[in-house]
Amino acid sequence: GKGFFSVSGHSKGEVICTYEGQLMTIEEYRSMVQNGQLSGDYGLRVGKWIVDAENSCGVGRYINDANAGLGRWFTGGNNVEMLRAQYPDEQMASKATQSRDERQIQQSSQPKVMIVASHDIEPNGEILMSYGESYWMIERLRVWDAVIRSISSIL
Repeated sequence: GKGFFSVSGHSKGEVICTYEGQLMTIEEYRSMVQNGQLSGDYGLRVGKWIVDAENSCGVGRYINDANAGLGRWFTGGNNVEMLRAQYPDEQMASKATQSRDERQIQQSSQPKVMIVASHDIEPNGEILMSYGESYWMIERLRVWDAVIRSISSIL
């Protein structure tokens, strides 16, 4: 992807930006991707919700995952994580049941996903966040599907 870079650097725990986009259920998202309405490249899964930034102007949509390709060895790994607000029909989860990627904060009634520095980030450093294993599983399936179609067209 294009990437998102810090101009002045960020301290651990600092909110860098919000991940903005259309909020939908996983079923709605799958349907829109299968019907060609969305590419599937900008969906961020947050619990049972998807925030899709494909048609958003927010800078969060440019964040790459250090786990892509050889990125982990060249970047030092992901340096931000998501911190999310409560979504429409969820109850506030207790801290004991929250995963690190699903910590909840109480905000306004408008759902938000904030991108927070999990490590200090140097000036001009790339902002990197894990997309999650489900994203990479789907990407691997896309690649294999394309390979199989290419081979089939040759034979």
